Amino acid sequence: MFLVMVLRGVPWMNPTSEQLVRWGASFGPLTLQHDWWRLLAATFIHIGIVHLALNMWCLWELGKLAETLFDKWSFLLIYLLSGIAGEITSVGWNAHGVSAGASGAIFGLTGALIAALKIGKLPVPREQVKETLRSVLLFAGYNLVYGAIKSNIDNAAHLGGLVAGLIIGASLSQHLISGPEVRARLRFFVFIGAAALLTTSFMLVRRHHGPLIRLAEAADTLQRGEIDRALPQLQDLARSMPNDAGVHDLLGRAYVEKKQFDKALPELQRAAQLGPPNSALLYRLGWTYMALHRFEDAQKSFAEVVRLTPNEEGGYISLGIAQENLQRHDDAIVSFRKATELAPLSPQAYYDLGLACVFAHRFDEAIAAFKEVVRLKPREADGYIGLGNAYLNKGMRQEAAEAFRTAADLKQKGR
Repeated sequence: MFLVMVLRGVPWMNPTSEQLVRWGASFGPLTLQHDWWRLLAATFIHIGIVHLALNMWCLWELGKLAETLFDKWSFLLIYLLSGIAGEITSVGWNAHGVSAGASGAIFGLTGALIAALKIGKLPVPREQVKETLRSVLLFAGYNLVYGAIKSNIDNAAHLGGLVAGLIIGASLSQHLISGPEVRARLRFFVFIGAAALLTTSFMLVRRHHGPLIRLAEAADTLQRGEIDRALPQLQDLARSMPNDAGVHDLLGRAYVEKKQFDKALPELQRAAQLGPPNSALLYRLGWTYMALHRFEDAQKSFAEVVRLTPNEEGGYISLGIAQENLQRHDDAIVSFRKATELAPLSPQAYYDLGLACVFAHRFDEAIAAFKEVVRLKPREADGYIGLGNAYLNKGMRQEAAEAFRTAADLKQKGR
């Protein structure tokens, strides 16, 4: 899977969360809603080559011993069911997180080995068993402590896999040296019971995170453009989840789509207050302020967007428009010029720059900006109209007349 992902363009060192989710990593809103298959798929998705290499080394070291003590089918089922148990625990602990990797399955093998070495009947000297058990316990303890210290490690998946492996391993350990028929019959009943227990656990986690599932469904409804259907769902969620930034953000977006900006504003403000800095949310908030003619507040929101995303022209264009509405033409020119530097092929950035220069009576700069618009979009009239106005304000009547004539011709052809 890792090779296929890399060949399809996923970075081999640091893939993004979006890329991992696209390939099957577990993500609460999707896994809990309808993508239950991610509980298994996530076991085969890794977050870069280092993550893969560490897990495969652990699997090789523990797998050799586990496959010796258990038969190959038991080994496979312990691995898969423990991986699923780890993902269920992970999504139950942090439903908003992205989880991927074989760690839960490997900890399941660790738990099964601990159970087998501790209570299993093995034809091996007890001292040798104790030494091996000590090594496995040390491995489990070290990795759990390390996972608790490091913030980017999914220790919930480790614990879930370990507990599942302990339970399954303990259930199988009394017949490790029994005949094939006895072991096969026991394996069948153990894994039927384990599958039932995992299914029940997943249903309980879904019930616990019911509001999150309803939120994901409302988001899908809003994404499909069914605003009137999404609104009551989101209003109900806002009452039951008053401290969830995502709920207020989605409700604000729904009100914006309905052009009900006075209702959208408090929801977006609440979302910005509750959640971490989010450029998309601040962008929506800024344009809601603009719709309500609160230009000073809009400028503050767009300034924060620029701070969070300094290399994207959209924030600078929006900031410049807010500054224009505040009659701060020179500040707007600085913002629009920055947008043209970041996006030299953006006609919109040059057009807004040209208008700001006209308002600031900087007509030579306005002419230069509108010439760029015309160069980038030679078959659209707006650039020529802007250029004509800039020429006219400069006193260049002949050039203005020619620009307006071209604009008129283009409009006539467009009819």
